[in-house]
Amino acid sequence: MKESNGIVDLLTASLKVLLITMVAAAVLLLAFTGIAYSAEDPNGMVGALSLAPLFISSLIGGISSARIFGEGAIAGIISGLITAAIVFILSFIPVESGANRSVGVTLVLYAAIVLSGLIGGVIGRKRGKKRPQYNKAARRR
Repeated sequence: MKESNGIVDLLTASLKVLLITMVAAAVLLLAFTGIAYSAEDPNGMVGALSLAPLFISSLIGGISSARIFGEGAIAGIISGLITAAIVFILSFIPVESGANRSVGVTLVLYAAIVLSGLIGGVIGRKRGKKRPQYNKAARRR
């Protein structure tokens, strides 16, 4: 019988969740890019439409982390921290950007990524036994 190792299981689940999160982010980013390009003046929407996929994908990552690993809030926080770490690492790639944010705003954005993962973890946690669904017609009899 194979023994379960908690750290290895956690890392394996984290890698699966990271893949799910990044695929979700790419799909959402493409969708929001299409929305921006269909607008007459997309400049006003760029900020919101670029951050929304980040937070939604972190939420999806938290949900999938809770489903895969099973620990709701803890899995969501870990998923959010990994997503925030990836975004932090990617922020060092030199690109021409119009986003000049202060350090405080940047820290709030990173905290919001982790919070989004936490909310996803709480939403996606495995519940106990489901209550039986009763048919309304059966109750009338």
